[in-house]
Amino acid sequence: MAERVDSGPIVGVELFPVPAGADVVDLETLAYAHLAQLFRRLAKFLATQAEPLPVLPISWSGLKTSRRLLAALDETFADFSEAGQAGRT
Repeated sequence: MAERVDSGPIVGVELFPVPAGADVVDLETLAYAHLAQLFRRLAKFLATQAEPLPVLPISWSGLKTSRRLLAALDETFADFSEAGQAGRT
């Protein structure tokens, strides 16, 4: 594991489509389901091998995350969440 966020080798990726109209809860549910799928895919290797996981031939790109960015996203998603909850019964 690398000390800095979004900087270490990438050893697993699960891509998934985001449905139109998805809200924060929907995205959280999808992300968690795909996280579990990634874990299931890597679990045997993690449990039985001492060496590091093979590194994928991809690298980090885009904006590096920070606490300031996370705080801004929290505010943004709070607005989305409130709007999404208004339509739920």
